[in-house]
Amino acid sequence: NNYSRQAINFNSASSGSATNTGDVSFTASGGDFGTVSHFGIWDNASHGAGNLIYYGALTASKTIADGDTIKFNSNTGITITED
Repeated sequence: NNYSRQAINFNSASSGSATNTGDVSFTASGGDFGTVSHFGIWDNASHGAGNLIYYGALTASKTIADGDTIKFNSNTGITITED
């Protein structure tokens, strides 16, 4: 299974939360992703490089087959909240 890490930008934080400013999409190629239940945000675009800076569970798990796309919509798809 192959995918490319995508660049993501966030709106300014408000009350400890920030949302992504643009759509972020991942398309499964070369095989199924299987059931996706969590996400991670890294500080490097290369697989196997960089630091995991944030991760969390998706609101609902989704099964992604080869050729399917998982999309996080702008301003609603990813919300980062600091406790």
